Amino acid sequence: MPSQPRAQEDPAQIPVPEGGQEERIWSRLHAAATAALDNAYVPYSNFQVGAAA
Repeated sequence: MPSQPRAQEDPAQIPVPEGGQEERIWSRLHAAATAALDNAYVPYSNFQVGAAA
């Protein structure tokens, strides 16, 4: 039996957390991405990049 394709969520319809929760989430993601800079492997460009999801 073939599986049904997953319905894609429209990003505009995803509810935004209330009470500043979104700002706290972005703040934690920014801190994690900044911390990831310490582990960047940059032998050629010397341009450190950090990411968090």
